[in-house]
Amino acid sequence: RRCVQETGYQRRVHGEREGFIIEALEDIERGEPVYDSYGKKCNSRFFLNYGFIVLNNDGNEVALKVSFDKSDPLLQRKEQMMQESPKDKIFRVMSSVEENNVLEFFAYLRFVELRDQNKLVYLYGVYEANTNSEEREGYKPQKTPPVSIENETDMLKKVKQLCTCLLYTSPSPRDRQKSRMPSSA
Repeated sequence: RRCVQETGYQRRVHGEREGFIIEALEDIERGEPVYDSYGKKCNSRFFLNYGFIVLNNDGNEVALKVSFDKSDPLLQRKEQMMQESPKDKIFRVMSSVEENNVLEFFAYLRFVELRDQNKLVYLYGVYEANTNSEEREGYKPQKTPPVSIENETDMLKKVKQLCTCLLYTSPSPRDRQKSRMPSSA
């Protein structure tokens, strides 16, 4: 069994066929199987780009937008900690909670959902104790550790709310397909 990565290869776009061609850079015997990896991708990319999906795909992801609550009584203190105005942030969340982007998403939400001033002061104290004053560029919400059971519960409720909102506001695959079809005259 040989992978094209082992032989070396090049990919080039073939405009006439609306696709690409993979060429081995060394000879491969006729009939010898050749394998290629599409890499870790979400099923939506596999389907749109290649016309298939992978069952039990651990590369599936969803884009979730996290916003700070403008009525949060601690918002001004959070701005001071971050040394910038809070901005909406979009996370591409995967199905595995061990992926870095998922861990950063949870950490960011912990900070956004934190409503206990004492815990916020504690977080900043930990940040200051672990950072040289010359290196401080503002607190990074995506590095927020668990601070309390209450905050973890609030964070997970927010995950549920974000996912539910996305589920009910996203167009269905059928609606997306209809929007791509040419209208009949």
